Amino acid sequence: MKMPFIAFILQGIPEDIALLTLSLTIVGIELRWGKIVVAGTLLTFIIYLLRFLPISFGVHTIVALLLLIVFTTKIGEIKNLQISIMASLLSILALVTIEIICLTLLTSILGISEQEFISNTAFRILLSLPQVFILFLLAFIIKKVRRSRCVS
Repeated sequence: MKMPFIAFILQGIPEDIALLTLSLTIVGIELRWGKIVVAGTLLTFIIYLLRFLPISFGVHTIVALLLLIVFTTKIGEIKNLQISIMASLLSILALVTIEIICLTLLTSILGISEQEFISNTAFRILLSLPQVFILFLLAFIIKKVRRSRCVS
């Protein structure tokens, strides 16, 4: 599916930063925002470029997951690849679940059709923001729960 460059940037960068944040939080790694922002931005541009390749639909999603695993491993300096895989898969699962719930609710509340959502760049960008905030909120909650367990 073609996506306008501006939508990809304004939707993709925050989403990928949120995915990396959640992945690293699941693993229990201290967040280094400079590295997360750079990696999230790089991940977004790589995925954007992948969409131009003549590959089957969905292959870019698998490559994006593999890249998320690589970035989680490198940024978190994780020695056990299985942990990075698990954290990345859980983050993607959280994103997909939250995305489905948010978009279903928002499009029905606002009375926007799927076609209107796809064709209207502004809707596309604005309606993706709640899921990004929820991913960050989820990471924050996980971090707080971990800290409270360590203090107890």
